[in-house]
Amino acid sequence: MGKVGDKGGDAIGIAEGHDMIFDYVSVTWGRDGTFDLNCDVRDVTLQHSIIGQGLQTHSTGD
Repeated sequence: MGKVGDKGGDAIGIAEGHDMIFDYVSVTWGRDGTFDLNCDVRDVTLQHSIIGQGLQTHSTGD
């Protein structure tokens, strides 16, 4: 999203799905969450990746 992105947005947000693999992902500067998995998400693998800081004090790398 970066500094000029919409207020309250995640850099990566997934609300539904299963059997996902994220490999060699670098993500940072989310305004809300940096890497968020919500609702009906299961069987997710995140490997060899960097989840960096968010832009706001409450931003997370969930």
